[in-house]
Amino acid sequence: MNRYKYIVLVLVGLWANSSYSQEQPHNQRPEYIPENMEVILFSEYQYTYIYDTIGENKQIIHTLNPPADSADAMWWNLTVYENIGNMLKVEVWRIEETLLKNGKNELVGITYFTGWIYKDNLAVYSHVHYGEYVELYDSINATKSALSFNYREWWDNEDTGVLRVVDVDLESKWVKILWLDNKEYWLRPKNQCTNHITVCTGN
Repeated sequence: MNRYKYIVLVLVGLWANSSYSQEQPHNQRPEYIPENMEVILFSEYQYTYIYDTIGENKQIIHTLNPPADSADAMWWNLTVYENIGNMLKVEVWRIEETLLKNGKNELVGITYFTGWIYKDNLAVYSHVHYGEYVELYDSINATKSALSFNYREWWDNEDTGVLRVVDVDLESKWVKILWLDNKEYWLRPKNQCTNHITVCTGN
């Protein structure tokens, strides 16, 4: 084989490989899966209860009382460990700070505890990187998105900030959310966020 034929074959092979990788459905592409799934409180609730177990004999062990402002409710983060029925076993934690006289915040400690919570008390923030699309799917295994929005369309709509949690899949770390059209869709881990001040901005 002469040199020019070899170069042509290499270029054709590279083109074919590139085309294949672009056409693969999302569930065949390698994608970062976080070690833990995290959610936040859905701030429409003034009181949120954490239970010791599930079932009829469950007892309230903690009462969370976040302000109605969703920007402050985000400080209650919940790491999800089990998913049974309409409840999730979570570790609830928040960073406690106090404001000093000089105007600086001092870290007091981290409060955390474990218990069960109803799914409809939970939410996630939405996130999309600049120049990319956020996609909502009818199922985790769907090969085509049901809805798709680019960076500008996503952030120009203020209502996309907090998304109500309907269900979670602990293996894939996907979360099912209630969308603006009152339909349920699955959201990928890369488009989920639990702190809109530091890491939910489109960048």
